[in-house]
Amino acid sequence: EALNTSFDSQLSLSSNDCNSYSRAVLSAILAQPAGETGGRLYSTLDANALDGRGEVVYKEPSLVGAVVLVAGTTVGAGILALPAVTQPVGFVPSTIGLLLAWVYMATTGLLIAEVALADMASSGKVATSLQSMAARTIGPVGAAVSSLSFIVVHFGLIVAYISRGGQLLASLLPAAVAASAPAPALFTAVFGGLVFFTKGSDALEAANNAFA
Repeated sequence: EALNTSFDSQLSLSSNDCNSYSRAVLSAILAQPAGETGGRLYSTLDANALDGRGEVVYKEPSLVGAVVLVAGTTVGAGILALPAVTQPVGFVPSTIGLLLAWVYMATTGLLIAEVALADMASSGKVATSLQSMAARTIGPVGAAVSSLSFIVVHFGLIVAYISRGGQLLASLLPAAVAASAPAPALFTAVFGGLVFFTKGSDALEAANNAFA
């Protein structure tokens, strides 16, 4: 209820005191770290470690790990591939096209942020998701389409990363090892095994920081 009074869902994002509202949301989250909502927000829960009450242990994230995670997801395969793809049309047209794409992505990001804040204010919750925002704004059918689109996009990304990563990995391995199995299978085995055997440990974060 306190969050609802600090945010007017009828106003635009720029018309609200978003700094105060963001601080109120953060304070509410930190006030209940062991709660159901707080636990769901944390991506660094050590599911294999339990405290004395039988609850999962929250692992304090590092600043370097957070910076690398954001940088790695921001500068992805698309960012690196777009200049090469648009190069044939010339420097000026490709630059204009990339700037327009940036404006579109920045605008949609701000719109999603506005819907997220409005959804949290109207529901009284301190967290939301794309699925719940879609369900509240465009209905259950729209939410299902949004979730399906999310799955398709990320499945395509996984396929692209495994395919290209497998080629790069095969070029670094000895010929006998590279010929022993398909390149995508080698990539999945090596890095999937790394994630599986080091999950919840500092070694996984260190490896992610190094590769990113």
